[in-house]
Amino acid sequence: MTDRRQMSTSFFRFRAMTDRRFLKGKNSAPFFLALLVLIGCGGSSDPADPGNPAPSGSVASVTVSAPASTVAVFGQLALSATLKDASGNTVTGSVSWSVSDASVATVSSSGSLTAKSPGSVQITATVGSASGSFSVTVTAAELTDIVEQFRSAHNLPAMAGAIVTTDGVIALGVSGNRRSGGPAVTVNDQWHIGSNLKAITGYLAGVAVDAGVIDWTTTVSEVFTELNIRSEYQNVTLRDLVSNQSGLPRNPSGATVTSNDPQQQRNTVAQWAFQANPVVQRGRYSYSNTGFAMAGAMIERAWNT
Repeated sequence: MTDRRQMSTSFFRFRAMTDRRFLKGKNSAPFFLALLVLIGCGGSSDPADPGNPAPSGSVASVTVSAPASTVAVFGQLALSATLKDASGNTVTGSVSWSVSDASVATVSSSGSLTAKSPGSVQITATVGSASGSFSVTVTAAELTDIVEQFRSAHNLPAMAGAIVTTDGVIALGVSGNRRSGGPAVTVNDQWHIGSNLKAITGYLAGVAVDAGVIDWTTTVSEVFTELNIRSEYQNVTLRDLVSNQSGLPRNPSGATVTSNDPQQQRNTVAQWAFQANPVVQRGRYSYSNTGFAMAGAMIERAWNT
C-alpha cells in the first residue's frame, strides 16, 4: 500500500509538470509514456530477490564438493557448498563447517581444509536443518625428492625416509634400487630396520647441534680433555662418529666394561677406544658401534648430564 501511495504521488507531480510545460507540444505523448514507464519501474525492491540470502529454513538441501577427494599431509583443499530450496532453486545462506576427526584434518569457517595426518574424514556443511558431507582421504606427504638428495649425495644404493608421530606416518619417501641395475624400490617394499640406537643417537646429536650445545665439527679432544688420545683420533669430529668415519674399532672389548652405571661404562670405553689401534684412516667408512657410543658420550657431556 505504501508503495502505491508513493507511486501515485510521483505520478501526479509528474502530471502537473507535464501539464504546465509539455502537454501543449507535439511530442508530448511519447515523452509522457516513457517517463510513466520509468516511474512504474522505480518501485521498491522485490523481497524475493534471489540476490538476498535465503532464510536458513528455506534451504532444503546442501551439496558439498571439492576439486579432489585426496590430499597429502600439510596440504590444503578448498571445499564449497551448494544450497537449494525445496523447488530446486539455488539459494545462498550462512554455512557452518565441521569435520569428523580433527586429528586428521581441520576445516575453516570458509570451508578450507588443512590436512594433518593420514586417514579419512567427513567434512560436513550445515545450514539450518539441512546438511551435506564430503569424504576426504589424507595420505602421507611426499618425501622422495628430499630422500633422493641424501641418497645420491652419499652414493647409497637405496634409501627410505619417513616422518612418524603419534598419529602415524605423516610423510614418506624412497629412492634408489633394490640392487645394482635392478628394479627401483617402492614405498611398499619391506625394509630391514636394525641398530635403532644408532638412529636415535644421530637424532639426539642433531637436537644438541640445533640447541647450540655442540657442533658437528666438535672434536673428541675438545670434549674428552682428561684423556690421552692417540694422534689419529685428535681431530675426529661428532660428524665422523655418527657417519662411521672415525677409524675406531667396530666393537669395544668386553673387558673394558666393568661398571653397572651406563655413564661410567661410556667413560671406560672412551679410555680404551682412543688408545686402540685405528682400523681405517679417519674419513674412510668403517662400521663402528664404538663410534656411536663415543658420540653418545660427547652429547652427554655437552648437555652436562
